Amino acid sequence: MKEKLFPEKKIIVETILSDLKGEGFLNGKSYSFPYAQKGDEVIFEERGRGNRRHLVVKAIIRKENIQATCSHYTQCGGC
Repeated sequence: MKEKLFPEKKIIVETILSDLKGEGFLNGKSYSFPYAQKGDEVIFEERGRGNRRHLVVKAIIRKENIQATCSHYTQCGGC
């Protein structure tokens, strides 16, 4: 069987950055994901090299389901 060109990686979000992205670390490297919360598990693929590197998120597995209290949350990121 052929090995996947872009293997899936799993990471646990450890902190929230000032731009409201969740940040996690894997093998000493920092990764950030929009809409990820602290404690979430993110499954992703890393594609490209150098400046053309980008992440393809396959799934975000929520630690707990938190409902937004405001209907505008998806536009501004929350109060």
